[in-house]
Amino acid sequence: MIHLYSALGVTVLVLVAAGLAVRDSLRQTRPVIAADMSLQELPAPVDAPSPYRLGCMLLVLILAMIAPLPPGPVYKAGIIFALLVLMMTEVFMAIPGTPRILRTGSNVAIYFVLWVTFASATGISFWSWWALLALIPLGLGALYFLPLRSQVDFLQITVLTYMANCALVLSFALTLFATHFALWSLAALLGGLALVGADLLEGWNRFRTPVVRLDLWQMTLYLLGALLLAWSVWGYPFPLM
Repeated sequence: MIHLYSALGVTVLVLVAAGLAVRDSLRQTRPVIAADMSLQELPAPVDAPSPYRLGCMLLVLILAMIAPLPPGPVYKAGIIFALLVLMMTEVFMAIPGTPRILRTGSNVAIYFVLWVTFASATGISFWSWWALLALIPLGLGALYFLPLRSQVDFLQITVLTYMANCALVLSFALTLFATHFALWSLAALLGGLALVGADLLEGWNRFRTPVVRLDLWQMTLYLLGALLLAWSVWGYPFPLM
């Protein structure tokens, strides 16, 4: 029971750090009305990275590491590795001048680790009928990017790799939930959805319509996704039915 109380305490610290990070993000950008009456963001004079954001990711990593009853050692190791890469990405992105392509590359690696981790916990073949679920998000992604192919010619391989890994994460997250139908698998599914949702916002902002306070929404989804994935390592004893 002491482990559960420790996890709840760490979660409270994560939420406090996340709230402080959101406060810093709101101070750095504010929405303004442009001359064409469109809503845009105006950066603050000083755009310093929030230390609370990095502290939040560190606490989430600790939360996953202290879980005593994971679904399996491979599952726990995979989630911890993915969270570690996510935290290191936050560290490098906090350095001024770091290109955003670094986050894209690291996210591909994170998604690859996640879908392999989810697949390892399902106990099914990679080529089972469940894998066809990947066609749903993959098809939606294709519909999203087809009108933009003239803008992303130079990134076709990267975009296709990115879409494939996003689709596999969602596919095996759904498979994981359907296989175990427990709180921990639900947390894994919602965590995967949150991470993919953060990247969909990035694509929408880049190729469709600018998103007001994009960094704030992305940060919120990334932190929420990481927290849910960390809790998925803890939820093994709690079935939904």
